Order: sequence, then C-alpha cells, then structure tokens
Amino acid sequence: MAAVLAGDLVVLFAFVATGQYAHSYYFWQDLAHTVLITIPFVLAWLSLASLARLFDPDTLGTYRLTIPLVAGTWIGASLLGGFIRSTALFPGDAPPMFLLANIGFGMLFFVPWRAFVTWRLRH
Repeated sequence: MAAVLAGDLVVLFAFVATGQYAHSYYFWQDLAHTVLITIPFVLAWLSLASLARLFDPDTLGTYRLTIPLVAGTWIGASLLGGFIRSTALFPGDAPPMFLLANIGFGMLFFVPWRAFVTWRLRH
C-alpha cells in the first residue's frame, strides 16, 4: 500500500504540474508556490481516500469498488481541497469553474492510475 500512496502523490503532483503548464506556469519556477497549492489537495485526498478505504487491498482488488470510490472520493477531495485552498493559509482561490475543471481533469489522472493498481493486484 505504500507504493499506492506514493503513486497517488506522484499522480496528484503530475495533475497540479499539468494544470500549471496549461496556464503557462512551470512548477520549477517557484517550487514553494507549487507545494503550497498542492498541499490542500494532498490533505483532502489522503483524508477522504483513507475514509473510503482506498488503501485497503479488498477495495483495490475489484474494479466494481475501486472505480466509483475513486471517482466519488476525488470529487470530495477536489471540493474539500478547494475549500482549504480558499483560506488565507494558501495562495490562490477556488472559484466554481476551477473546481469543475479540477474535478474533471483530476478524474483523468486518478481513475486510470487506480484502475491500473487494481489490474496489477489482480494479475
């Protein structure tokens, strides 16, 4: 499960870096800023993924459980992460269009990754 956790963090970082790139910003230009905008979503994802048992081998062993749980958990993590990011503790904001894009594009990163994890555990 440590590898799944590490993979989740890599996927989340790739998602944030891709979003920054789409806005002509490169994560290495200001690593502190990149870390600060990533932290709310890491906290939200790790909290909700743990609650949803997304690190449990029984959950990960079946697509029927994994795919809908990952999708639902990412929606919750996007909203919670956006709320955390909207506080004075972190840079940026989370307007509704940002949250919708975050949910949609985040699914493109997390669902295939976790489907791969399930496939790997089954084979």
